[in-house]
Amino acid sequence: MIRNTILILVLVFGCSPSAPPEIFPYNFVNAKEEKNGKILSNLELYAYEGEFDLEQLKRFVKKNSDRMDKMDRYNWYFIAIFNTKEKAKFPKAPLTAAYGLDDNTMKNIRVYYTYNRMNGFKEINI
Repeated sequence: MIRNTILILVLVFGCSPSAPPEIFPYNFVNAKEEKNGKILSNLELYAYEGEFDLEQLKRFVKKNSDRMDKMDRYNWYFIAIFNTKEKAKFPKAPLTAAYGLDDNTMKNIRVYYTYNRMNGFKEINI
């Protein structure tokens, strides 16, 4: 009986609650996977109309990069955050996720993040 009581006390008071996951304000729109030979890329589109908090944005891309690392699947990972959901579009050159040929689409990109898992290159363009 005493042993059960001690066990219950340890379980109730000894386990610290974990912090709830951070909820980001960026609205997921769509994702696309492209393959060229052995190179596999993933591009995710988001929409956000508010003001950016740079630290929150860094946490968001880090969380997503870590998720991609755990999947151990993609060589390249891209995030594009657009003004609105309606303006979020995939590039015409999907493998490189380059929007250079899409002037009208580029005007609506607020943030562009690139992650190359092969060499660790990461870049955020705001």
